[in-house]
Amino acid sequence: MASSSTNPRRKRRADIARSSAPQATDLSRLFDTQKELTRNEEWHYSFENALSQDEEPIRQQPPTPQAVPSTEELFTRLTRHMDHRFDDVEQRFDHLENNMNKRYEDLAQQVATLRFFQL
Repeated sequence: MASSSTNPRRKRRADIARSSAPQATDLSRLFDTQKELTRNEEWHYSFENALSQDEEPIRQQPPTPQAVPSTEELFTRLTRHMDHRFDDVEQRFDHLENNMNKRYEDLAQQVATLRFFQL
């Protein structure tokens, strides 16, 4: 009897071991992915450090008078930028207004059709 009771337990353990085998491969994939992410992260930080080291000498140099734009230049740039933004907003508004007018005309036509059939 004792041997018959241990046999199902061993079978159950073997079944559990077989069923957990795919999970082990999933874990190995997860670890591989983690290693790759760590490698990418290390590369990103080393690249960032290289860039910051390249930029440091530029930051340490005092700005030359030619590098600083004049007030008139800044005002011209700002005005140009604001003109473009205003044009964009104006185009969007015109587009919305046209859509609204088309919808209003469609609604008016539908109301006229309904009134015609109600009479």
